[in-house]
Amino acid sequence: MISEDCFSFFFFFFKQKTAYEMLRSLVGSEMCIRDRYQRRVRGRTIAHCMEDTGEGDMTECNKHKDRALRENPMVKFMMTALQKAGCSWEVDKFKCITCSAPVEAGYDQRDEKIKICGNNVHGYNAVCVVMAHELLHAFDACRAHTDWSNLQHHACTEIRASNLSGECKWGQEVLRGMTSFQRQHQACVRRRAVLSVKMNPNCADEAAAQAAVAHVWDKCYNDPAPFDRVP
Repeated sequence: MISEDCFSFFFFFFKQKTAYEMLRSLVGSEMCIRDRYQRRVRGRTIAHCMEDTGEGDMTECNKHKDRALRENPMVKFMMTALQKAGCSWEVDKFKCITCSAPVEAGYDQRDEKIKICGNNVHGYNAVCVVMAHELLHAFDACRAHTDWSNLQHHACTEIRASNLSGECKWGQEVLRGMTSFQRQHQACVRRRAVLSVKMNPNCADEAAAQAAVAHVWDKCYNDPAPFDRVP
């Protein structure tokens, strides 16, 4: 997922014909959005965002993480998908940390771990959603290369991750204060993708982020890999 305070991104490429045949493949690191934050601190990297302050009690986070690994269908499916893609993904690649930035989780490609900000993510369902989101990025990172400067690549990954992880289901949107019934899922995916892309240091402004998302929207929104359809 993504943060307004931290810049990061992914891109996905698959064997079958998908949205990504139109783009060069790339991967990166990305954060979970917190929609209520409106600050923009541009140019910060995954290293800044995912530093563990070591100050918080991660007991609850670890409990929810371990339960998700045992029970959550999405998390288990994505871990299997990683194995099938040729990338071993073990339970020790998940880590609960205390984050100083207002982010929820990130796939840190430096050590190939998914880091969950236990001080910012509360409750079992929330932990499951961020784990699923980051596993999608890990799955794609397994099969891609990075071009950190390409806004269209960045947009495509954010569209897919928000679309497939469950973070834009109606119940999640209600918790954010978004209560529209008309195409709310699409609106959520688009909003969160734009929010991430506009933090890219190569993005001039929100209009550029919106243009990048619009350019790849149809192909990337309709690409459900590794699923047969949107879960």
